[in-house]
Amino acid sequence: DVSTPFTFTLATVNAPHLLAAAEHIRAQLARYGIEVTVDIYTTEAFHDDIIPNRSFDALLFGLGLETPSSLNVFWHSKHRKAFNITEYTNPTTDELLEKAHTEFDPVLRLSLYDEFDARISQDMPALMLYSQSVGVAVNKHFTTPMPSIVDVRHHQFARAHEWFRYGTQVWNGF
Repeated sequence: DVSTPFTFTLATVNAPHLLAAAEHIRAQLARYGIEVTVDIYTTEAFHDDIIPNRSFDALLFGLGLETPSSLNVFWHSKHRKAFNITEYTNPTTDELLEKAHTEFDPVLRLSLYDEFDARISQDMPALMLYSQSVGVAVNKHFTTPMPSIVDVRHHQFARAHEWFRYGTQVWNGF
């Protein structure tokens, strides 16, 4: 029925960046006659009630991965009733995740994750809105170890104990 507007509820966590994004989505969709109600929850309620009980029309939340292998929890079909919120199932992506999880060669592991990413992008079980970039500046007097191919950006200082300055270890307490 053309007279009935399309409406849905967007559930999110009470975090400034998510509230700003939710408001932006609501305002943009309103321009096209789509009514969005934003429901705001505490982190605890969101993770303990809303997600497990699938009490939402749509979700807006951030996803921080400890390591690339954390992708298994969110996208492998064996986790459909837990954190695989979209209940996404694809035997090919399951196999890619399993192989990447056990692959020791970082170049091969990265290629498996790249193929997984291409499959997820093609199937689009969820809409990825944006990804934050983090830049790190290092003083030219420091020698830092090269990051591993699978280093995760929020672990950028996890190897600070390996930093050197003029051939002397900076943090000898570690």
